[in-house]
Amino acid sequence: MAGGDRGRGRTAALVARYEWLTDSVVQAAGCVAVVAGGDVPAVCTAFGIDPDDPVYVGDELPDEDVRLASVEPVTGGVVVVEDIGLEGSRREVLEVASRGGKAASVYWDVDGMVVLTLASRGKVAFAGEIDSLEDAAELEGLPRSLTRFVDLAIEDDADPVALGAAMVSSFTRVEFGPESVTEQWRGVRPVVDAVELVTPESSGLHREEPELLAALLAVPPEQRWDLTSLLTRHAAARASLAEDPVVAQALRSVGRPAAAEVRQLEQMESRASQVMDRAWRRQMEEDLDEVDVEDTSSAARAYWLAKVLRHACSHDEISAMLGVAEASQTVHMLEDLGDEYVEVLLEACRAEPARRADVLGQLGEPPSALDRERAAADRQQRGQDERAERSAHWEMLEWNGVRPTDRMREAGIGAHSLARVDPNLLVELDAMPDEALRELARWAAEQLLHLTGLLDRPWLAEHRASLGQLDLDDEERGQLLDGLSAAMDDDHGVPWSTYVDEEGHHVSQQHFALPVVVECSARHPLSAAAHSLSTAREALGPAAWVPFADLARRRMHGGGR
Repeated sequence: MAGGDRGRGRTAALVARYEWLTDSVVQAAGCVAVVAGGDVPAVCTAFGIDPDDPVYVGDELPDEDVRLASVEPVTGGVVVVEDIGLEGSRREVLEVASRGGKAASVYWDVDGMVVLTLASRGKVAFAGEIDSLEDAAELEGLPRSLTRFVDLAIEDDADPVALGAAMVSSFTRVEFGPESVTEQWRGVRPVVDAVELVTPESSGLHREEPELLAALLAVPPEQRWDLTSLLTRHAAARASLAEDPVVAQALRSVGRPAAAEVRQLEQMESRASQVMDRAWRRQMEEDLDEVDVEDTSSAARAYWLAKVLRHACSHDEISAMLGVAEASQTVHMLEDLGDEYVEVLLEACRAEPARRADVLGQLGEPPSALDRERAAADRQQRGQDERAERSAHWEMLEWNGVRPTDRMREAGIGAHSLARVDPNLLVELDAMPDEALRELARWAAEQLLHLTGLLDRPWLAEHRASLGQLDLDDEERGQLLDGLSAAMDDDHGVPWSTYVDEEGHHVSQQHFALPVVVECSARHPLSAAAHSLSTAREALGPAAWVPFADLARRRMHGGGR
């Protein structure tokens, strides 16, 4: 075997060793990350994993926002396996995790996308999809030692997840196997991007609201923290979250936060972001016209207030003031007060410190949390009423203008078929008792079979006495109709007749009439009568149906036998 072939064989064998991944508990989507030389506590911190909150396979999760990860030390490092998670593929996570050496991950989703990410000494060196490795332009940053896997990806039909895992192992020089996925999992709270220092040049106000930026910078240095604190409290009140314990604690320590407090704000922002993502994802997946407005708006308020508070926790007075002012504008935009906020804040910046709270008060009293709960309940009820009204409207259209009763819905296709051709007759049938409907179904079947010349055919004689009384399941009904249809086709004495329908097609009256033999025996009385009559309409045609329906009505109301 040539040296190239042997090398290729070893590479293929290494890839094969990781094919277990897509057959493990992490099948549809997940992420496997390896931190070379790492220890479990440091890795948990980098990934946002709670090491003190183990969850065993089969346990019910206490919080639907919690994602799960398995963290296992192996020879040379730590392996993190996420089920339907992607923390290990994020730049922010791998940059922290790789500060002491190397870290790498392979992430895959339900759509077949597989992403490889490599980081070394605090910087991401490469990130790209496995399927894109054949494009030379996409290989920038990929170590030469891994190019042998590229050839395999291009020329062979290798499992892309296994291929990515093998590249992770080769890059970090850490091997792992199925034993690296334990039954003990831990909760993951996604790591939130650090709030960057806001400068006058980097602030969004520099582009969008230069006059406001200038007014803020003109506030005397000794007044900046007081103004930042005032704006922060005002934003919390506007978001109706001032009483939230996490928010209240942050408001008490603007400019001097504790590490645990910052982490709580990060989690608050992360949870709110997940709520919004789930709502919009639900809209996309279920093709909804709308999402739960209050669900997303309350999450948006929490998300942007968390940003306000995190900016307020900065130790830099300029960064805190500018970051709070800009994020607070978004909080007010959620209430359709964005422009008013800018005008009022301009006035507040130029006012005496003692008047600033009164100036901000011009924006009006924000609703309380209780007010929002009541308004949300009202919106939810209105939404339910509107959806019910729309549903009823579309249902009436489907039933040809009839508002179906529960009895009609239970009757199913039999009642629905009559609604399409004679909705008024269906309404009249719905008022009749079960016994009368059974009798009408038998009469309609006999009349139709008589008019189409089938009632006295010998092959139907044995079933004539049991019209309206057959108790058959769907399979037996089908077998009976198949047998009768075959007998009818073989009967040279059938008086075949047709009519021309609205589209110019010739319709065989006998073929359309025959199913009434079993339809008149439907287990639901209304279905039996309605289906028998609608079958008569299809078999006789519109012209002959009119006198047939008149005769049926006279019989229903005691005017015929």
